[in-house]
Formats: sequence, structure tokens, C-alpha cells
Amino acid sequence: MDNKSFDKNLKDILSIRYQIDNTNILLPTNHLSKIDPLTRVYCRDYLDTQLSIQWKDAAYEKTSLAFFIIDIDDFKLFNKSCDTRSGDYALQKIAKCLKLLFRRSTDLVARNIGDQFIVLVFGMDSIKAELYEKNIKERIKNLKIYNHVKKEYLTVSIEHVVHHPKKRGSPVKFLNRLLDDFAKRLPNKHLIE
Repeated sequence: MDNKSFDKNLKDILSIRYQIDNTNILLPTNHLSKIDPLTRVYCRDYLDTQLSIQWKDAAYEKTSLAFFIIDIDDFKLFNKSCDTRSGDYALQKIAKCLKLLFRRSTDLVARNIGDQFIVLVFGMDSIKAELYEKNIKERIKNLKIYNHVKKEYLTVSIEHVVHHPKKRGSPVKFLNRLLDDFAKRLPNKHLIE
């Protein structure tokens, strides 16, 4: 083998090695970008990506998607009255509670903004969604996170929507419309489409 061939082979090997090393470095970063660093649940961007996938799957299988929108009641006052660590602790405890309730591989718990969470559940009917809504409220109240402002434990407002997606349609626009409607109706009510 002459020097030119050897140099070219060495460059190729080093180039491949460099690509492998950089790919391995980026993997954890890509994974972490899906996760909200405070609550350790998924970020909204990742939810939007997965929603598009599950929307198509639900349309193909002619099944439903259930959406749960969970908003912590009076959280801004709670967070201002305590130090921010108490607010962070409350968000972490509620996120963990939601992750324990929604454990299937297709269930997705995400932090939307501030004190709001969204849960996406594949194939849940309205009767089961109603039971889950009550269960979420009970479990979060049983966390006994004391709200010094209201002199009671933190509570949440929840709305659930069970929807049967069609092949056409924009899942992210649908979710944004749900969030807008929910914000107008706070405190909690539920809606089934």
C-alpha cells in the first residue's frame, strides 16, 4: 500500500470515528431536549410531534384520543407567596403524580406552560376519561401541598376531551383550540367531542 492510499484510508477512518463520537455526544442532548428539566415530563414541542403521529394512528385504527388539560388553581399567587422552590416542588410532585397515573407506553404527559400540563392518551373512551379526571383531582389533593394563600391544599382545574381524529385535520391546531377554550372556561368543566 502506498502512502497516498494509506493517508486516504486513515482520513476516512478518522472521519468515521469523528462522526461516531459526535453522534454519541449529541444523543443525550437530543433526549434531554424532549424533557422539561424541572418536572421531568415531556416538553410541549415533543407532545406536538407525538400528537401528529398518534392522530394518524387513531384515524387509521378508528379509535379515540383523550386529552387532559390540567391547570393548578391559583398557582401564581401560591408561587409569589412562597419562595420559588415551593412552586417548583409543587410542579414536580404534580408531574410525578401524573406520570404514575398514565403509565402506558402510548400515554404522554407534558408540561405546556408554567403551571399547566397536558396528557395525551390513545384509545380512551369518555367514561374512562371521566373516571381519570376525578382520580387526578383526588390524587393531587392527596399530595397535601399546602397553599398558604387560600389556607387549603393545592387543587387543579381539569378538562378532558375525547376526540375521534379523521385522516385530515391539523392536530396541533386542534389542541391549541382546546387550550384556548379551556382558558376561557376556567375554573374546571369538562367537554367531550
